[in-house]
Amino acid sequence: MMFHDYYVHNACGIARACYTRLRPPRSAKRAGEYLPAFQARGAVCVCLLLASCATLPGEREDGKGEIDGDPQIVTLKQKSDRYPADARAHYELGNALYDAARYLEAIAAYAQAIESNPKFADAYTNLGLSHRQLNNRALAVENYEISLALQPDDSATLRNMIIVLRARGMPERALGYLLRLVRLHPQDSVTRSDLAASLFALGRYQEASEHYRFLLELEAADLSQRFNLGFCYYIADDWDRALDAWTPIVEQNINHGPTHRGMAMAYMKKGDYDSAWKSVGECERIGFPLSVEFLSDLRNVSRRLGPH
Repeated sequence: MMFHDYYVHNACGIARACYTRLRPPRSAKRAGEYLPAFQARGAVCVCLLLASCATLPGEREDGKGEIDGDPQIVTLKQKSDRYPADARAHYELGNALYDAARYLEAIAAYAQAIESNPKFADAYTNLGLSHRQLNNRALAVENYEISLALQPDDSATLRNMIIVLRARGMPERALGYLLRLVRLHPQDSVTRSDLAASLFALGRYQEASEHYRFLLELEAADLSQRFNLGFCYYIADDWDRALDAWTPIVEQNINHGPTHRGMAMAYMKKGDYDSAWKSVGECERIGFPLSVEFLSDLRNVSRRLGPH
């Protein structure tokens, strides 16, 4: 079969599959699966685009057969054409096309895999990845949702969902998936640190501090997490606990400017102006800048002009 005929054949099949999924089959209803209408329309448009191309990459115009720069893709195309009901064959072709940055063709291959096996969770995930590469973020989210309905604890899909939701400006929604990821990997410091930072960015300082404390239990020498914990306390007006968190940092690294600045601010808030000016002096010693506004406020409340 010619390369172009191959895509016309599969495009028509994918279009029929997407059209029928506008009303989910009984088996899909029982499994709780669905394919949103606008996602189906998007897949149909892609298929029609592929089917309408007179000459696609890899096709010979002289009618003597197909060529392709990647022998692996040629082999996988032949296999998927030979076994049109083999979901794995279409999936592997989609992966090869994705790796070659041929995302429209990958979408068509993944859609064909899903037509053959509507419960193919990894195919939905990779279909979502392909849409994301084309900045079709809404379609990416919809496919990730279907994949997670089929395999709720798949870490890779959860991570990809978090990325695309953040890219769409939905940090609150991304947080829910990040919480699920932390429950799956409670000892993963990178994921928990991401969760703590997300909670902090959303103004949920108490929850963020709980995770920073957990991170310090995993690695007590992690000064960055200790600094973040102190900042959570500072924002919550718990200046004594902020200072308790920050003091060990400057004991280990006397030249850590951000901590000296934070301590100066915390001391000023609690009315310990001598200690505040001492921390200001440390900032001056290492050349760490302080805001003009803060220094003006400290001069006013302490009725002093400087550290000495």
